[in-house]
Amino acid sequence: MKMSPEQDKFMDIYEKLNEKLLIDKFNLDKEVEEQPTRHQDAGQQWALALSMRDAAENHVKVMEAKLYGKYRQEALDNGEKITEDRLKFKVACSQELIVAQDNLISWKYLSGLFWKLCESFEQRTKMLDNLGRLHNSGWFEKPSIGPMPDRNTVVEQVKQAQNQHRTERAQRFNRS
Repeated sequence: MKMSPEQDKFMDIYEKLNEKLLIDKFNLDKEVEEQPTRHQDAGQQWALALSMRDAAENHVKVMEAKLYGKYRQEALDNGEKITEDRLKFKVACSQELIVAQDNLISWKYLSGLFWKLCESFEQRTKMLDNLGRLHNSGWFEKPSIGPMPDRNTVVEQVKQAQNQHRTERAQRFNRS
């Protein structure tokens, strides 16, 4: 898809913001501080892309109307009769209209990208909240990945815990 220089700038901004979706779990304070600004930046670009898309839609409609008028007038000036189907065909094949429609398609694509980017930043907000909760609970201090103990080791640990519980219970019973 061929984009205008202005659309290329939007694409560059999208790529830069998209890179900022990654979370550094070892620097949560900074991530939490910067999240609102990043989300706001994505939202502003989405709003701008939507307005550019709407302007491109309006441009296509105006161009179609002008081309209909132009081709009708040309037929009248030449004394020709032109059918509605022939008129639609000439308008649809107009290079000016094709370029305008391509521009509209590019703006629709960009506005869709920024919409999804905004949704991703909303998701990122929730992820940061959850990571903060895990961090506060001490989750990151515990090893979360490692070899699982074999069955016999687990059975032995359970037996030791049960024996210790029985001993403590007996001691409490004897004190009473």
